[in-house]
Amino acid sequence: NDLVDRSMSQLADQIHVPAHTLVVFNSLSWQRDALVETDLFDHAIVTDLATGANVPLEVLWAKENFLHVRFLARDLPPVGYKCYRVTFPEPEPVASPAPEPTRERVVENPFYRITLDAESGAVAGIFDKHLSREIVDVHSPYKFDQYLYVSGGDGNTQIMRPISAWPPAKLTVHSAADGQLVGIAKTPFGQSIRLRSHCVNTPEIDTEILLFDNSKKIEFIDRVKKQSVTSKEGVYFAFPVASQVPQFVYATQDEWIDPRHDLMKGASLEWFTVQKWMASRDSGITVGIIPVDAPLASFGDVNRGTWPTEFRPASSTIFSYVMNNYWDTNYRAAQGGDFTFRYVVTSSAALDPLALARLGWEATRPVEVDYVMDQDKVGNPPRPLPAEGASFLQVDQAGVMLLDWKAAEDERGTILRFQEVAGRDVTAAVTLPRALLKSANLCNAVEDDLDPLQISGNAFRLKFRAHEILTIRVQ
Repeated sequence: NDLVDRSMSQLADQIHVPAHTLVVFNSLSWQRDALVETDLFDHAIVTDLATGANVPLEVLWAKENFLHVRFLARDLPPVGYKCYRVTFPEPEPVASPAPEPTRERVVENPFYRITLDAESGAVAGIFDKHLSREIVDVHSPYKFDQYLYVSGGDGNTQIMRPISAWPPAKLTVHSAADGQLVGIAKTPFGQSIRLRSHCVNTPEIDTEILLFDNSKKIEFIDRVKKQSVTSKEGVYFAFPVASQVPQFVYATQDEWIDPRHDLMKGASLEWFTVQKWMASRDSGITVGIIPVDAPLASFGDVNRGTWPTEFRPASSTIFSYVMNNYWDTNYRAAQGGDFTFRYVVTSSAALDPLALARLGWEATRPVEVDYVMDQDKVGNPPRPLPAEGASFLQVDQAGVMLLDWKAAEDERGTILRFQEVAGRDVTAAVTLPRALLKSANLCNAVEDDLDPLQISGNAFRLKFRAHEILTIRVQ
């Protein structure tokens, strides 16, 4: 946090803007929209300096002349920033009171029709309007984004390790229940749905579901208050998908795999480490899920410690595996406190790894925000960067993304690292709009120079094989 704060402060100091300006930085190599949360003084008006338009604010809470707000920052430049002026007209407050929440069971936007299940504190159905298809398995014993608490497995059982002399674990799955629909509120960017439930050893589960007017995705924010216990336990969120034949795929560090076909013999088949996205699919639909805070998942069933040698999923449900204390590394560990688990869900007719990769990066790499205060900048002295925003790096191929931009270890220039994520051979042009390039060299991963690259103005070209990662030194 200190590194980000100092970096954003240095960036803001180079922008020709006065105090009381929000600087929003996008580190991804494509233009994007992103939700921004920040604190403001009461009566604040936020104006987009690129368009001159006031930005609608959602007030999440107001207290002692302060507001905590959320707004949608649109068209953020790739590896670049936009600025928002903050003004405080007096005496009338600008933030109008939020409308009274409704409690309708069915909620719609241009992309989805969602049916809520108050009892479970989760979702009973999601109808994809573009595909004219229900994407939730309505016959599953679990609801979509339902909290599950799994008890059992104490003693020497096979859930700890594959010892045939040990008995199988006797597990009981407890589903969140006794829930309620808190309310549905209109927001400047869509709708916010709030539900509440509880479960065994989990007195509070507060869920917020965000729908967007202009984006085909659903965000789930699950805030969990869990009691500390030392008995064996597992915790999951269930996502039952209406696939006709269970098929799963998930992203690894540099590609994506199907656990039915692509794992080596001896690999774990009951839980998987997910990088950025996972999906349940059939020939007509793919439901992608971005597990922002929980990198483990089980496919078809919760982890029962049976240690199978073949992947034969019992259902098309994805189980986000958020806690357990089964293994030696956390044996008898007490797992308690306040936790937040976030998920982004989308659907399409066919598997689109590029779209899922981009959505995954957007969900897991939020924008950075700096508020320029009076103490940071007196007046509006001349600075080299424009107030309306700027981009520092652009890539002309959607399937190539910037992974890293860092100082070179030997202090000769900076290091750029790119990855091809769509699974295709491609040539990409990389442009640094605000740089005067002297040289660019292809390097290996430990930054040894390999081959010089031809520079044209402030750009160079790179040839990628499918899934390839390239490292470049620029000066």
